[in-house]
Amino acid sequence: MAGIQSFLSQSAHLIRKDQLMGTYKFDWQDIVHGHIEVEAESGVEAEQIFRKMKLQERLNSSKISVDKDALKIKFVDVGFDDLLTPEEWEDGLKQYT
Repeated sequence: MAGIQSFLSQSAHLIRKDQLMGTYKFDWQDIVHGHIEVEAESGVEAEQIFRKMKLQERLNSSKISVDKDALKIKFVDVGFDDLLTPEEWEDGLKQYT
């Protein structure tokens, strides 16, 4: 890890920031809450309808919110070397990539 940081910091002056366009892949998670209304003849039927909905359909049909500060980056792929943990990403590698 230290080798990557050293290489990037030594090479940073050779590359202008506007030339560093790249693809960054984030594996993330968040906590989402929703409120949805389901038309049904009974509570059992309503729950069955709700549970059979695909996630995207449920999200599109709901009023949603997210937990404050619940968004987490699980790892980052910057296209070279290993995947970066959130700690490695925050400890400065995002500044060099």
